[in-house]
Amino acid sequence: MLGYTLPERRLHAVTSFSKAVGVGSKLAKQFLLDAQAIDASDQRPDSRQLFDAGSVVELEVLIPQLVGLKEIGLGMNATRSELFSLRDDGILPQRFPQLPLKTNG
Repeated sequence: MLGYTLPERRLHAVTSFSKAVGVGSKLAKQFLLDAQAIDASDQRPDSRQLFDAGSVVELEVLIPQLVGLKEIGLGMNATRSELFSLRDDGILPQRFPQLPLKTNG
């Protein structure tokens, strides 16, 4: 910051977060909304939606380790509709285990 090296990132934007975790901006934004790091009513561009980087450290570690439906289907030799049935029956989680939600107080 202004010529000084910071030991850790203090702020993220949706775009910088998506680049850091290796997913598209739309998917990153959905993860951030689920974790309550950003507000759904914020209409600013993704590059201007700033949030505390410390509040999403768990997500930065977790997201690159996630496996998509395509990879799961290949590993299980299951069709897409079979995977959706497993998801709808609660056998496969829709995203990831709930992270502690940010509280205002």
